[in-house]
Amino acid sequence: MGGIYPTSIYKYFRFNEDFKSSLINKYIWFSSKDKLNDPFEFNFKFPDNGKEISSYTNNLVRAILKTIKYKTLNKKGHLSIREVYKLFHEEPSLVHKFLKKDLELNDFKRRGICCFSEVSDEILLWSHYADSHKGIVVEFNTSKLTTSIGEKNPDKKNIAWGRVNYVDEFPEIRLGNIPEEEVHIELAKQFWTKLNNWKYEKEFRIVSTIKGKVNFDTSSITKIILGCKVSKKNVEYISEFMNGIETSSNFEIIKSRLDRENGKILIEKSS
Repeated sequence: MGGIYPTSIYKYFRFNEDFKSSLINKYIWFSSKDKLNDPFEFNFKFPDNGKEISSYTNNLVRAILKTIKYKTLNKKGHLSIREVYKLFHEEPSLVHKFLKKDLELNDFKRRGICCFSEVSDEILLWSHYADSHKGIVVEFNTSKLTTSIGEKNPDKKNIAWGRVNYVDEFPEIRLGNIPEEEVHIELAKQFWTKLNNWKYEKEFRIVSTIKGKVNFDTSSITKIILGCKVSKKNVEYISEFMNGIETSSNFEIIKSRLDRENGKILIEKSS
């Protein structure tokens, strides 16, 4: 994805065994789209325009024959190219249904997604993802993290990252106006598109062909921020654990606190 990226990105964590294991073994978890907490991920629209659908149908039918062993969309068995063409023209909505199904099976479900934020002081993010302020936030150097993920994993060319674009309504993809070779590029943008309800997260995403454990270099960690509700005992324990992680970087450990007068999260160095 294009654009100027932030120098640092942040990931909110519960301080639990899964988190400790990920740092000790130097991996970050990439989730499938079904595991994300937004039920409207990748929920885009196609224009209800018969002429536009018709202009795309020829390319779509050729793509079907090239890329998949398709089965009938009307439950009659395998269809010839002429029958598929006729079916799509008689029932234009099937073009949309086919594309969405094909994307789910061949693009969206095959990819792993790791979600970050551009901010470390969002109250709701601390509440939702960092154990109600008893967890931690890890600051990463964006360039070092994305580079190390590419270097330490196969399929290096199939890793992409960028800011999430927030929109008022589900995006409409006008296939008839897009060259055939650019259709998947346009559809891939949906990895970075969400409704404005989520705008407060200021999300930054890394998308990979790998799901589950994805290796990274812990030298990309530049700061550890402790939640404002972390007990003094756990401050000492977390600090001891983090300082024991094998890394070439000298990250700092700092503590967040509440600004009760202004209703904000403040960050200050822990003593």
